[in-house]
Amino acid sequence: MENSVANRRHTKKQLAVAVAVAAIFTIAFVGLQAWLLDGSHATANCNTIPKATDELNDPYENRYTAHIGSGSVVQMKSTPRQRAVVHMGIHKTGSTTIQHLSKVYMQQLRQDGYEMPWVAKEEMNIGERETVYKTLRENQVNFASCFLPSDSDERKEFPCDSNLLLHGLDIANRNQNLFVSAETFSSIDAEGVVMLSSYLAHWEEITIVIYYRRLHEYLASLYNEILKARTFEDNADQWRWDTSIVDCVAEYVSGDSEWYPSYTTRLIERLETNFNSDNIVVMNYHDKSGGDMNELFFCNVMADATHTCDAVRSDRRRSQTVNLNSKVNLDYTDLAYGAKQAGLIEINSDEQMLRVAREIQVHHETLLMGVPFKRECLPVEVLEDLWDMTLQSEMLLFPGQDDNTIAEMRSDFDKAANTSLCKVDVQKALNEESWSLFFFTLNE
Repeated sequence: MENSVANRRHTKKQLAVAVAVAAIFTIAFVGLQAWLLDGSHATANCNTIPKATDELNDPYENRYTAHIGSGSVVQMKSTPRQRAVVHMGIHKTGSTTIQHLSKVYMQQLRQDGYEMPWVAKEEMNIGERETVYKTLRENQVNFASCFLPSDSDERKEFPCDSNLLLHGLDIANRNQNLFVSAETFSSIDAEGVVMLSSYLAHWEEITIVIYYRRLHEYLASLYNEILKARTFEDNADQWRWDTSIVDCVAEYVSGDSEWYPSYTTRLIERLETNFNSDNIVVMNYHDKSGGDMNELFFCNVMADATHTCDAVRSDRRRSQTVNLNSKVNLDYTDLAYGAKQAGLIEINSDEQMLRVAREIQVHHETLLMGVPFKRECLPVEVLEDLWDMTLQSEMLLFPGQDDNTIAEMRSDFDKAANTSLCKVDVQKALNEESWSLFFFTLNE
């Protein structure tokens, strides 16, 4: 555990030996390596996922022993055994910042005995490194995707990198701790959980870290994340222009959304089939009483990471990094697209789309003084179903919430019901004389 960085470096020959040993050891775990490379396990049937109207497990039963940020700071127990810490996100809970900091404090993590497979791969320089891998390596999506069904969209976009899996096994063979962070894990299915459990059996102590964000916030943020990268010229992106937040939330509440299995409570249900609740740490995205969330992660969740913790605490500028994956305002591109569809303006490229959106923003913020757009929001019955789901999730994970917290939640929910959970009413905006004149002038 205390070997120097130099002693941890292996030659290619030494790594080959380590990999061979790891492969032999892996056979004992239900043919894990062959499965991981093939990825042909069954896809979860969405019909087996509980619908929005189904009852969750008793929402007032506290099933978890380690809550971080739920009103008190919990320090993970210090043990001399080797550990695997797997951070699964979920999406839109600050994962990008944690991954960025794991790269910044890479050497401190190694001092604390934590190694990441992507670092080992780069140091050994094995195989060709694709551009996407260079960009996303600290987000170990190419590691996590190995545990997803082979026909899943995420695995097709970010293929399983078998070298990362083997480097992870090499970390275990050298009695070092494993640290992996990838929100792609939130899409893992039941069979993937079985395989992950077998893989992590190489370490004596397992900690799976999952963040919780209130459902209404999560849905609005995830929608923004998916749509903010839409392009006008790519026909495959057409659905991103035609699908609204109202459509997506209504679909989620009905239980038919592909986002449904990836939420915190559903992910935990799948994990509990093969992991003890003691292995699962739930981080409350909303509770700031314990201090900075990044500091809590590296100082409290990751046991004995003293060098990393000290570095995070001493460098407030980095430890409190602003959101590296922030939301964007979609109103202006929505309005530009609507005007194009109505024949009010000609747009033929992404560059033109962005230029028109900027012109709309300037007009709105200056001449119209930022007067709020009229918005199309969710029906009352859908909103109430969403609130019930939000409250159930909160009480399932944090049953000790008091009346004031619930009241604040409801107030925040009601605000979102008229803002982030709504879309700009493009048709009403285009019917207003000020906007009709604007597009007529812009089109000249």
